[in-house]
Amino acid sequence: MSTMHPGPGLALAMVVAAACGPAAPRATRPDAPAPPSPASASPPPAIDAIACPTDEALAALVRAESGVPAARLAGVTCVAVRLGGPRWFVEGWHALPPSDPDGDAWARVALLVEPDTRRSVWRDPYGGVGLVAPSPRRAAVDLDGDGQDELVVRRGYPAGTKSLAGERWDVDEGWIEAGRVDAACGVEWPEWRLVAAAAGPTLEVTCRAGASRYRWTGEALEARPGR
Repeated sequence: MSTMHPGPGLALAMVVAAACGPAAPRATRPDAPAPPSPASASPPPAIDAIACPTDEALAALVRAESGVPAARLAGVTCVAVRLGGPRWFVEGWHALPPSDPDGDAWARVALLVEPDTRRSVWRDPYGGVGLVAPSPRRAAVDLDGDGQDELVVRRGYPAGTKSLAGERWDVDEGWIEAGRVDAACGVEWPEWRLVAAAAGPTLEVTCRAGASRYRWTGEALEARPGR
């Protein structure tokens, strides 16, 4: 059996490479900009939300999903959100048809709608049937600066205890509550605003008892000490 041997040129190149070691890095001009690092990467470009439709167009969206074209509606609300693009989060109640076994009850509907096609890309699979409850007061806000919106939600009955929570979008479950604020606001509506802080955006919640701050972790609203 014959054995192949490298020619003199190849052998010489191998000797030189072994003697000299790996090639030196290419020189960089002193004024050349440094390559971007993950820590210094700029945030994603802002996406503009699209304003929610008028009352009549909003009602048409809910009726189309309810399967009852002439259904009576109650408590229909819409929030323009940014989730990989502009979307509408639509929520409300529609009356069940007279032939339904639940009689005069109402069914809850919650949708995430694509504005261009007016079609829902998600629908709350749980819904719910019962009496019409007060619609939560939802506001879309980017709590962590990633260019995608979360929802800050205030809910409660006019004469009852009020609460405030953060909600995030989950691919499998839709809108889910991720962090309830333990603010001593009692029966008054908590006020809130997003403020700049060294650690990132911070949610400041205020009521008669004072103000407290919370940091969004992606899973919950975490209390932050001080103001």
